[in-house]
Amino acid sequence: MESAFPNKIMDALIALAFDIPPIAHPPVDPITEDAIRMGHKMWPVVDINTTPHRVIGVTTSGWTMIDGIGWRRLHGDVVQIAEACNVMQSRLIADRAAYMASLELYLKRSDKGIVGGLTKIDVGDGRCAIRKDDITAPAVKEAFLDAVRCQDISVAVDPVRPSTFAAVGSDHIDANVWWQFAWEWKTSIQT
Repeated sequence: MESAFPNKIMDALIALAFDIPPIAHPPVDPITEDAIRMGHKMWPVVDINTTPHRVIGVTTSGWTMIDGIGWRRLHGDVVQIAEACNVMQSRLIADRAAYMASLELYLKRSDKGIVGGLTKIDVGDGRCAIRKDDITAPAVKEAFLDAVRCQDISVAVDPVRPSTFAAVGSDHIDANVWWQFAWEWKTSIQT
């Protein structure tokens, strides 16, 4: 049975579900709510460089996944856009074979070394780190550092001796801590 949707739409849905938007950096070219055209039983659409693109979905933190574009920050009513996308997402997910095929491709992709806009640094012994100074979005950096300070143990990684935790002043922090923070940021309401 042929899928009713192009594979790239399913791929964008998988990215919406499993990727973390590039929260570490200030948003580039945010989308405003009034730029999105809502349709009945159709994907919401936004014109980017005069080309229409489907809005596949939006996170509670206001990041949208746009077909053919990727992550863009939304300024506006997240709930209204999400509700419009949910109708089409439900139809899309019903095509189980296409969903599983896109998920399999997603799991095989080679760019798994980037989380929330930051590159994971292999520090050996099966561990990865991120550099906290690579976070350029001020509000995200402040919130992340506050979260790190609240940890019971130091999560900093000493790049010279990666099997040990470094002093709190280290610029390298365990990538799993960043992943957890970034996932919570993606799925929480931002003001």
